[in-house]
Amino acid sequence: MATIVDPDDLRLSSAPGSGSPTGEVYINPTANPPTIELISKTEWSTSGSSNFTATDGVSLQALYSFLKEQWKNNDTDQFYRYKFPMEAITAEQFEFIEGWEPANAATRTYIRTGGWEEKKASGSSKQAYMGVITLGNISESAPAQTAYHAWYDAGTGAYLTGATDFNFPGAVNEAVKIFGDADNGNFNYREKQLFVFIRPDTVGTTGYTYDQSSTDAIGSGAGVTNQVYRFPLQTAMDLNITITSASALSLSASKAFEIRFDQTSLSSNQLPIQLNGGTYNFTHVIQSSTNQTLVPEDIYNWVQYSLRKNVDINADTGTDDRIGKLTPELVQFVGPKLQTFAIEGGTEGVLIDDFDTGQTGNLAFRDNTNTLREFPIIASGKITFSGTLIDDPSTRYWMFFTSASSGAWPGANAVIVDDYNGNDVANYLHSTSAVAATGAANGSTGVTTSGSSAFTVASAGWTVNDYQGKVLEVTSASSAGYYFISSNTADTITIDGTFENSATAQSFQIFNKSNGEVSWNFDYTGGATRNDGKSGDAPITIVALGLNNAQYITATGSIGSGTGQNFPVTAPLERNYNDPI
Repeated sequence: MATIVDPDDLRLSSAPGSGSPTGEVYINPTANPPTIELISKTEWSTSGSSNFTATDGVSLQALYSFLKEQWKNNDTDQFYRYKFPMEAITAEQFEFIEGWEPANAATRTYIRTGGWEEKKASGSSKQAYMGVITLGNISESAPAQTAYHAWYDAGTGAYLTGATDFNFPGAVNEAVKIFGDADNGNFNYREKQLFVFIRPDTVGTTGYTYDQSSTDAIGSGAGVTNQVYRFPLQTAMDLNITITSASALSLSASKAFEIRFDQTSLSSNQLPIQLNGGTYNFTHVIQSSTNQTLVPEDIYNWVQYSLRKNVDINADTGTDDRIGKLTPELVQFVGPKLQTFAIEGGTEGVLIDDFDTGQTGNLAFRDNTNTLREFPIIASGKITFSGTLIDDPSTRYWMFFTSASSGAWPGANAVIVDDYNGNDVANYLHSTSAVAATGAANGSTGVTTSGSSAFTVASAGWTVNDYQGKVLEVTSASSAGYYFISSNTADTITIDGTFENSATAQSFQIFNKSNGEVSWNFDYTGGATRNDGKSGDAPITIVALGLNNAQYITATGSIGSGTGQNFPVTAPLERNYNDPI
């Protein structure tokens, strides 16, 4: 079925919908106030059936035309003895006059393609409705998608109402109340703005794009009246939503996602990598409260999930609430790049922090001037070390420029490659400090005994085997070096091997054993951290060696402009190194 637009498809009913209706329109001129009722299939409980469903409805023009025909032609009921119930202003704007009104709330929801005002016999207004029609695809079924609306006060910059669903799924053609006198809600939104939204839930891992519009956006100015307004509003499948709502919710815990709105001093200075061209100001930030590493796909999925929630999503309790469903869109994918919006007319930029620094090529943020700010080209990747290097506690590595203007490797002035932050890409492979379950992992002193595998620390209080498989570095005295830990008790570390010398009060640290992958990044575009004096790809040489397990090795490569670059370093097994006790 479809919306009734021809009065010939309407029939006069001899009874209301609560009785035994015989048609789609019940006119009751003797009621106080006099009423007109539309009767859909929902109310029709006797034999026969209504010509329209609740979803289809009846155009207000068709109802007006039907009433004219009844007043002119119906000599049986003689409606002409009563005042006519409606006045037409346009084909989409009407008034119920002389006290007449729709019989009930259901009738008002069945009216299509029209706005109206309901007036008392005195001529004063009882209540008024605007018509809302959306232009664009919104699914009515499989899956059913329902748009919603909210009233907004531009003067205060705040919403006057919460998110309210329209009555029926699919493209909208319904009425929204804009005024009610003291007996009908006591409010007046005729000088306010109506926002309409479509943000469908995901169906499994299938997501949909969002859209919104407003009376201001379609040119209605500061207010509305009892006419029809048409809003561009549509949704389509969103290929960038890849997880279920439940999985998006779990990201809140695992990544500690949060959005902090209305920050007074927020700039790109806080980012791990600065935006190209300087420092820029923002108003809102998406981040991890525990500094977890965030990737674009997770950011997008979580933010879109948050914008479907009908609760406050603002993590900053010192600023105003932000209801998710009424918050403007914050992010979008343009190709593979996740971009933020500047909301509230382009004056409030959105920043993303705590991102994976290897993903800067896939991120861009609009600042408070609504300018899209991007990162310099940051190359990134990993160095992957062979098992011989992983299984040597002493492994050390360096990445050198091979073709620097001055100081190319090899040579006395060989220049070590710096990462984006100006730190040398060089270190011991096993260099991540261990975290103790109990006691103190680092910063204490211990005692070694020549020819023994025991390193004794007084009253450390460690859990048994808490450090098994980790690396002990003795940092002072004659037993200095790196050793794999085979076991430990509360006050004694046992190493895989023996100490060369005996000494007291030796400082030490404990590190995790590396998995053999070291991440790096590089300012490909140039700047202060690129110290090879060149541009474009950067030829490099990686030098690595251990002591007892891995021989000296070099590996060459060239840093390009992309991410995910990998430089493998494979060292032969060391068979000849010997340092006897």
